[in-house]
Amino acid sequence: MEKHYLDDREKILVKKDRRSVFVLSAFSETDNIATRFIEGNENSFFLPKELPLEEWNKGRLFAKSWDNHAPWVAGHHGIIGANHGSPFTFRVTMLRHWLFQEDLGKVLTDDAGERFVLLSIQDLCTFFLHSDVPDEGKAFCAAVTGSLHLEGKTFLPEKVEKIMMNGVPGGQLSPHQRYNSIRLLADGKREIGEGEVCECSFAELFWDMDLILPDDLLIHAKSHPGKYVSPHDPALPGAIKCEMTTFFQPGSCRRIRNKVTFLRDFSESLRYGMIQYYSEVPFSLHEKLVPGLKRSGISGIETDPLLPWKFPEKSSVSHFFTKQDALSPDRIPNCFMDLFGNGGKRELGVALGYSPSCGITARGKEAERGETFLYLYRSGKIYPYAFEKASVKAGESFTLHAFHQYFLPDERGICCFQHEEEDGYFLYVFFPEKIAEYIVSLPERYASRAFALAEGDEGVSFVQKGRSLLFHAENGGGIVLKG
Repeated sequence: MEKHYLDDREKILVKKDRRSVFVLSAFSETDNIATRFIEGNENSFFLPKELPLEEWNKGRLFAKSWDNHAPWVAGHHGIIGANHGSPFTFRVTMLRHWLFQEDLGKVLTDDAGERFVLLSIQDLCTFFLHSDVPDEGKAFCAAVTGSLHLEGKTFLPEKVEKIMMNGVPGGQLSPHQRYNSIRLLADGKREIGEGEVCECSFAELFWDMDLILPDDLLIHAKSHPGKYVSPHDPALPGAIKCEMTTFFQPGSCRRIRNKVTFLRDFSESLRYGMIQYYSEVPFSLHEKLVPGLKRSGISGIETDPLLPWKFPEKSSVSHFFTKQDALSPDRIPNCFMDLFGNGGKRELGVALGYSPSCGITARGKEAERGETFLYLYRSGKIYPYAFEKASVKAGESFTLHAFHQYFLPDERGICCFQHEEEDGYFLYVFFPEKIAEYIVSLPERYASRAFALAEGDEGVSFVQKGRSLLFHAENGGGIVLKG
């Protein structure tokens, strides 16, 4: 088998393998990062530079993630999309239920008079229900009360479980996304074939997706009795269209552009962020840094706008941050970092960010983003938010530009990363304290490009000398350059 090595740090290696995209990108002087990417799921490894892409799993696993694609947080529909099925689905188990395929789509009632639609039958003992479309002014039912009734028959459940993540057909109304089209291109031009390994400056993965609400599945199932209906059946109308392009780039970065169009009215609140980071791989050190967030104390967690702050190994904290928690309501935090390490040494930085110059998160558009910009969950996962509205109308649209990047933290606590964005090449540097001089080298292809200040804190300055950028920080702070 031919082996492929990353010899040019300003390029990446990409391989398409059925539903997986494999990417090899530069990280440090000794390691590359190899990632197996499947939608919002990934396995990422520190891979010694002398090893090829084909030996991706021989590296050190640092990210085992199945939840890096953010769902929608809706009013009465709950959390939907990404890997979240509808929270109003129930698995019912009993000794023998005597339900058959011809019963699919029928409506059962419980002792409280609530209605539930039969969506699928797993076996002789188990079937799946979803709360029926609620009447005007009411909500989906969140529990099954007592016995179930259908056509004069009574069912005595032994166990009823709310199911959000289950692979059985009908057991989870997910994926909510219906994939209308998918393509993977090298350098935005050439289709990458099945099994092909391609060296390129970037790879472009495009998804055209429709988010489908359970309401439409329920209506369809009831009007087509006796037939199993897939949650992403082509006959179902979409509710939210996402035209999402992920750009895999050098520097262990992927950038996302997502055009969102609402296909129906929503008379309920909606909140969305698109990006988040989660990993099952433990590190003894976990810190966070959110530039522009006020210094505050939350149940034992002391946040700081300049210094990385420790997140406890075991925490009961879940907290929403709003514009009142920002140093300036006109400059909502757009960058969110996690730092991980062992033995007191920082080994990995994870930066999630929104564009300061394009789309709904561009500076000057803060009023369009609503009040909430961040949710800190007790697991340590961070949920940045970019969109929040009390209701929307069919035809409304917005574009969200974001990035996810791995970087090597400096031993002094400096966080620095650079990558291509929609409208230029951006370099981010955050200093925890006074720094006399810090030098950053640019890629060769940007050696002749002049860089200018996009945004920055007072006292942080830079001088450009060819490919080198020399930074100075009087009292700590951040700076973002655009070239």
